[in-house]
Amino acid sequence: MEERRIAIFETQNEGHFTEYLGYLLRALQTNGYSVWLFITEDLQNQLDQVLIQNVKLVIIGKTHHQNGKLAFHKYYRHKLQEVVHYCHQNGIVLLHLLYLDIYIIPLYRALRAGGKGGLSIIGTQHWSRLHRPKKRGILSRAFNSAIGRYRGFCLRRLFNRKILDHIIVHRELIHRELLSRFGLKPERFTVIPYFIPPVPERNFDRGILADRYNCSGFDRILLLFGGWRVDKGADLLIRAVNQLHSQTQRRLKIIIAGTPLHFSELKLRKMIDAKAVDSIELIPGYLSNREKEELFFLSDGLLLPYRPSFEGESGPLNEAIARGKTIIASNIPIFQSIIGDNQLGLLYRWNSTKELCKILKNYAEGDYDQLLPVYRNNMARVVQEQSVANFQNQYIRLYQQFYEGNRQR
Repeated sequence: MEERRIAIFETQNEGHFTEYLGYLLRALQTNGYSVWLFITEDLQNQLDQVLIQNVKLVIIGKTHHQNGKLAFHKYYRHKLQEVVHYCHQNGIVLLHLLYLDIYIIPLYRALRAGGKGGLSIIGTQHWSRLHRPKKRGILSRAFNSAIGRYRGFCLRRLFNRKILDHIIVHRELIHRELLSRFGLKPERFTVIPYFIPPVPERNFDRGILADRYNCSGFDRILLLFGGWRVDKGADLLIRAVNQLHSQTQRRLKIIIAGTPLHFSELKLRKMIDAKAVDSIELIPGYLSNREKEELFFLSDGLLLPYRPSFEGESGPLNEAIARGKTIIASNIPIFQSIIGDNQLGLLYRWNSTKELCKILKNYAEGDYDQLLPVYRNNMARVVQEQSVANFQNQYIRLYQQFYEGNRQR
């Protein structure tokens, strides 16, 4: 029987991306594929070591962060050239870039002069704006906007020159926006809904966790989980909590947990009014899977006070859906299409801290309790539709399509 060979290129080491990669590897191994995995040293250390025993690892150095975009693009242009050459030498017919967004420019610059040969290249695109928000400031925004426009140019060229064969997106909204912004052909896309992760079967003692995370004595606990970036709106949440009446502040605990990025711990602490200090618990730093599970177990609901510049997939949102937690989110387009259209939670105008303050007050007082069973029923339906098995099966069908297409060339 002919060996079916596929290569996966991945350098992202954020929690839900390593989980994503793990599910793909399991599906490929179950379906008889031989997998070459091009990853960085730091990502290798985060993967299930038993799982990757059955794949052929190719380490491509350490993660090269985007502190300097020109250096980043140059570094990964050379790495992608090496990867494509390696695929040719080893009879690999399909290469999948799991986070195409940040490799559009390096991929185009690596292969614009040719060299792809008979290799099929597909990529998963998580954003439609083609640039991710960084620090505030006119020059910073202008530079990122220019990078986004150049990525759009490179993306069109990748398709026109038949370097990139196909794009996978996880939301119909992202699909529509990519088509309208860049004039790409619909048949070059596949929408594979992001999986809702299974919930680990662990029994925690809520009282012990409440003490550990300084939440004892509060009626309700809400969680904002994830890196402290501008687009995730920790500052907007703090402004809303500052506006709450002191009686509500004593009933409602807000946990803001994640890695300081655009906001430092000190900067967020300076935003908190003296009367709201006890209501907000900051937990800075990288959190282990166990700590994440503890915080989601302890919390009654999830907060997503994101700005419109966020348009990708929210790992914390999927975690909350899996657990049937209350969801309070801004009405940015991606959340409107997921939470609003499926009636999974409460939405408010993203730029109105007054509206968010009112929702927090009403939630603390139990005004939405009659809606929560409806939201949980809808979440159960979404969990079934976006199961890990469905996610894996759709990817395998796509891989098979391209693998068979290459054999017939």
